[in-house]
Amino acid sequence: MALDTERALKSPTRSLARMVVKTEFDQLPAPVVHEAKRAIMDFIGEALGGCTTDIAEISLAYVRRLGGKPECTLIGYQDRTSPLLAAYANTRVGDALDATDFFMNSGHIGCPLVASALAICEGQKRSGRDLLTSVVVGFEVGARIALATTLLPASAPRGADRHQRLGIMEFAAAAAAAKGLNLDEEQVANAFGITGSNAAMRAGRFGEYFPLPTLKYADTGWEAVNGVNGALLAEIGLTAHPEILDGERGLWAIRGTGHCDFDLMTRDLGKKWYLPGNSYKPWPSCRYTHHPLTVFLKLIRENEIKAEDIDRVLIRIEKRGAGPRFASKDPVGEVSCEFNQPHAMAMGAFGIERGPLWYAPETMEDPRIVSFRHKVDVELRTDFPGSELWSSEDWLLKIPTAVTVTAKGKTFEACGEYAKGDPWTPDTFLNDDDLKAKFRDFAKWGNIASTSWRDRLEDIMSLVWRLERVDDVSQLTRLLVR
Repeated sequence: MALDTERALKSPTRSLARMVVKTEFDQLPAPVVHEAKRAIMDFIGEALGGCTTDIAEISLAYVRRLGGKPECTLIGYQDRTSPLLAAYANTRVGDALDATDFFMNSGHIGCPLVASALAICEGQKRSGRDLLTSVVVGFEVGARIALATTLLPASAPRGADRHQRLGIMEFAAAAAAAKGLNLDEEQVANAFGITGSNAAMRAGRFGEYFPLPTLKYADTGWEAVNGVNGALLAEIGLTAHPEILDGERGLWAIRGTGHCDFDLMTRDLGKKWYLPGNSYKPWPSCRYTHHPLTVFLKLIRENEIKAEDIDRVLIRIEKRGAGPRFASKDPVGEVSCEFNQPHAMAMGAFGIERGPLWYAPETMEDPRIVSFRHKVDVELRTDFPGSELWSSEDWLLKIPTAVTVTAKGKTFEACGEYAKGDPWTPDTFLNDDDLKAKFRDFAKWGNIASTSWRDRLEDIMSLVWRLERVDDVSQLTRLLVR
């Protein structure tokens, strides 16, 4: 039974649902639409590159075992499956190389969001405008929940937990799927309720195992499935808690986040858009390796230092990038190397082409790479400001990092607060040409042996840039098959 109108108007969960329903493509500012295209192109490139990995083969085998009505494309393959399974597999493949976007150092949103929006819009034969709108509203929901549960109140004690546990990717996927299905406000609120009721807890012990498992701290594919599943069940008529985020007993409290800023979650809905504040990874590794790598590459470039000149690299970074998995000199396997500072430094020092080559066995086992990793040390930066400053969005954007290189009998040192791909400074922003170059570097591996594949990649990018003029999303998805 629906709640009274006054209570519904005050509900943060329903406010997000209302935004999803009421937002139309023609209302979106041009920069926001453009950023949605960038997010879609970035995801597709990562997924085509990820097709070469063991994770992709596992995902494909899983989907083939389950079957599914052949309505949607599996990126990089000729198989077709249901929207639910397509969202799963395409998310897993898109995340396989760990090159996905990162929003304000608080969480990844784009990969499961775009995979879910693409699956639903293809299955429903929606237009490019519908896909773009689904991506925008989905990102908005995920970003607002992330900030509301990540930014600490100014009164929070030093050392308080700032990491959200609400499954922002799941709610983003649910919002995108709900928009693609054209659900009404009550249905979207119920989709959030269903999704939240099934939201996964993240594996906090992920970093304790060596080598790291191929399932990371969360199954991003399953997070996409949970969001799509919530929207599909709500469309059929299943009801759940339509105010699942609200109040002192909301999901944030149940999951132990400890705080939720509902004003921030709903402030300027439909007026302020967070998508242009998204960061894109230029390299295929955990985002917390990018801050040291950004500083390191600039340092060796400006001082004309070659890999063979280097005797030692010292990284000083705060705890998000200094744990045991980041500091190990002997990472084993693809995922362990994705979360490893010495491996990232070696890739940068030797100029290994970004993409699947970073984790090819011949790269990971190369004696030069193994030797260089043993030259890299990681120390916890203890002078990083306390958690009381994480009440400011400004500090949320920063991961202060210092890198010292000993080479040619000299010591070189540099510091930085932002990583390449962050949109907040001219030096770190990835423009359209930068993102296209990344797309080509990753996507070419989707069919590296084909002489015509690179022409196909140009067609894909061209279509993404004019999505608002595409009548059926399948015009795009049919290009994504090898």
